[in-house]
Amino acid sequence: AYEAGNILGAAAGVRLVAPWPGRAVTAGVGLVAAAALWNRPPRAVARLLSVLVAVMGLAFLWAAIALRPGFGDLARGALVPSWPHGSGLLVLGLVGTTVVPYNLFLGSGIAAGQDLREMRFGLAVAVGLGGLISMGILVVGTTVTGAFEFDAAAAILATRLGGAGRWLFAAGLAAAGLSSAITAPLAAAVTARGLFARSSADPRWRARAWRYRATWIGVLAVGIGFGVSGVRAVPVILLAQALNGVLLPVAAVFLLIAVNDRRIVGPSALDTAASSAVLAAVVLVSVALGTHGVLRAVHEVLALEPPASLEVAGVGLGVAVALSVPVARAIRTGRRGLRE
Repeated sequence: AYEAGNILGAAAGVRLVAPWPGRAVTAGVGLVAAAALWNRPPRAVARLLSVLVAVMGLAFLWAAIALRPGFGDLARGALVPSWPHGSGLLVLGLVGTTVVPYNLFLGSGIAAGQDLREMRFGLAVAVGLGGLISMGILVVGTTVTGAFEFDAAAAILATRLGGAGRWLFAAGLAAAGLSSAITAPLAAAVTARGLFARSSADPRWRARAWRYRATWIGVLAVGIGFGVSGVRAVPVILLAQALNGVLLPVAAVFLLIAVNDRRIVGPSALDTAASSAVLAAVVLVSVALGTHGVLRAVHEVLALEPPASLEVAGVGLGVAVALSVPVARAIRTGRRGLRE
């Protein structure tokens, strides 16, 4: 689902400035992604992705700044939570696309051989830039009234910024879709290698081995198949992001357990109560957001009245309490690991 959204998004960006046949553009995006993945190791692909993300970020940030949003509006939107009617699936999708769970697997595969300091620096830069780019995309998105469509956003930017507005939006959308269209198959292949390789040097799972290639080709082929089927891009992208938002709390809970397990990370396990408390708070927020988004999405799909705030808070608290006991027990077991 995620790969279909990636390819459709990239194709939509290209077609905003080049009205070529949709199926041809979709197939072309898939071929470009395949060429980027075919003979290159994960780190080389990561460098290519950094260029695409830079293009995307500059395009959306430039467009957001050129729109000159009011500082008061920005501050209110950033600091005052609001859940407009019918926005549950969208909010869950925003969380799912900002913190994509499969990036944990991709990051761990690419970061092999780095020390903790290098990884922390890389994560700080990536998360900081990712948040800034997301803010720029949201500012650009606020120009659209009614149902969101790529053509509508591009037309509004062209009206306000001139001809460059449409090109900026198209470049940002195409770069975002293409970078993710490369990332998702790569993450699948890296994860499969981590699961099934006998060792880090297993020749059966090198970048040019058929098992590795078959994994990313399978994911890419599914995305291309959905892309050429003629489905609309925006609903597919939103559904895929929402699925990631559902998976995020699950990944966060397991991550909390893993980083406290000395049998996995050795002495690098979180040694202070303060560090554990901060991470636990982050996990709690992700669980609450995931629960909130799922409840609202279910109500929307079933055409029910939106859940009351107290109902959502009560369910989220119940889920967090139910998880706290087994998670705390697993953490205690993991922290005793090396001593035992």
